[in-house]
Amino acid sequence: MPEKKKIRNDQEWLELIQECRTSGLSDREWCQMHSISINTFYNKVSDLRKKAYEIPKSQAAPSRLCQVNVTKFLNFFS
Repeated sequence: MPEKKKIRNDQEWLELIQECRTSGLSDREWCQMHSISINTFYNKVSDLRKKAYEIPKSQAAPSRLCQVNVTKFLNFFS
């Protein structure tokens, strides 16, 4: 039987978003770890912004793949 979706209020979503954004993980990584759909997460971010909540920007470090690609790019022009 599928798991019942948890209904969260705005305050609970705000706390989850703040936890995510200060975790050092990307939004996608954090959502996967917490079994939250990334689409639902971004919809809630958008909804809360429309209600004038202040939403922190993601503090995640660039992904390893991004770092490797930038390094290759810079080495190419060295």
